[in-house]
Amino acid sequence: MAMLQDDLAADLDLSMSVRRDGVIGPWSPPGILTKFAGTRFGNLLEQLEGKADEGLVDMGMLLMTIGEETCRSIDERLGIITQMSRRDGRRHDFTIGVGSAREGVTFHCNPAPKDEDRDVMAAYCYGRKYVQKADRWFGLSIDPAGQLQFGLALDFPWEHSPDMEARTASMRRKSHVSLAPPVVRPVRTEPKIGRNDLCTCGSGKKYKRCCLNT
Repeated sequence: MAMLQDDLAADLDLSMSVRRDGVIGPWSPPGILTKFAGTRFGNLLEQLEGKADEGLVDMGMLLMTIGEETCRSIDERLGIITQMSRRDGRRHDFTIGVGSAREGVTFHCNPAPKDEDRDVMAAYCYGRKYVQKADRWFGLSIDPAGQLQFGLALDFPWEHSPDMEARTASMRRKSHVSLAPPVVRPVRTEPKIGRNDLCTCGSGKKYKRCCLNT
């Protein structure tokens, strides 16, 4: 049961009348759907909104409950994986955790989907769900243009499994759920200057007694 304040309930009621009865007014109440209209993330929400599949509806509802900062991070990362797939023709993905990672979503960009890809994604999401000890996990596949291909929902209580411990060992070692932006490190193109080498400024002094201290 959800308790809605009058101002929020009025917006929802108006939007439902627009959709149901064809009256003039906003299609969606003010919020995530309107704030991110026209973005990659907003486009994805609109596509989910039009699906009748229960798992996709639940995923859309989950995404509309997260904070604005997380939404912006998802939008940015959707741009990154779609650009990478357009550039190299390969599959790319990222994962977010919601509610202390008790549930989450894996976003997957696939430029050339095959029949078995749904099973591949299901296996990966099952592993991610287990690693995060989550009760609910979603998978969402899009093409490089950001169009929805398919989605899946895993909704059952987490239970310890020796078999899954073994299967997800490498996943636990090399990754964790995060929304931090990728770190881009500068690449050194010139040789490193030693402390006792002559300074490159031409002073004739050792580097440690010259520009290293500036």
